[in-house]
Amino acid sequence: MEVRKIKIELGLEKPVNVAHFTDVHISMADERDEHLIKHAEARADVFYREAEKPDKTPSEFLKEALEYADENCDLSVITGDMIDFISEKNLEEAKSILDGHKYMFTAGNHEFCPQVGISDSFARKLDEFCRIQSYFDGNMYFESQIINGVNFVTVDNSYYNYCAPQIKALEKEIEKGLPIIIFSHVPLTEKMLNLVYHHKDLVPDKYMMEQTKKMLELINGCDLIKAEFSGHWHVEVDTTTDGGIPEYVTPGLFKGKMTHIEIV
Repeated sequence: MEVRKIKIELGLEKPVNVAHFTDVHISMADERDEHLIKHAEARADVFYREAEKPDKTPSEFLKEALEYADENCDLSVITGDMIDFISEKNLEEAKSILDGHKYMFTAGNHEFCPQVGISDSFARKLDEFCRIQSYFDGNMYFESQIINGVNFVTVDNSYYNYCAPQIKALEKEIEKGLPIIIFSHVPLTEKMLNLVYHHKDLVPDKYMMEQTKKMLELINGCDLIKAEFSGHWHVEVDTTTDGGIPEYVTPGLFKGKMTHIEIV
């Protein structure tokens, strides 16, 4: 396991350590989803080759990352694409490994994918949301947790958009006056909404576009938000958002890579 360490200085009386990992891409299927068995094999091979033939499976890397976090960190934050597509085996595998560990989880686009290559759909995400959520702790739509005076916030932007309830929820967190570290699947510096070829089938309406713009303006205009962590790109990137917030993109855990955030 390759652990990258990042230090954020906030002047805390007691430091906080957080493990961030993302994009596990568990790719499994069994007789309950017989039509996906060959698909699972092909997808597993895609990530095996992308990771340059690692000596561990995504599931084994996930177990190792959680063990590291349990020993060295106060919290684990997972920013989506835990599974590569929806299958009973994928969901059960993720749940069985995560059970008993302390973590926050926000969804990635693959959490709502019935088979890679099928068009994305806002309606299907809504239909599948509660079922997928039942396999994970917490609230993958929006969640916050305060540790030693730092507010850790996860916000679902897996389909490149934000909604009005998320804006209201973040405004309430900002009112607490604590420094915020925000986590999402898609980096804030990526084009939001139907502007990337990977998800060209998502067609947001005018209201959805307005809410997404409002959320990005809220985030970028907030001095309390000290850093943003995300995944999705499968590579390590350090950059800043339009509002000057430091943004750190963690590579996929299927490559055996994670980030250890030390906040002091």
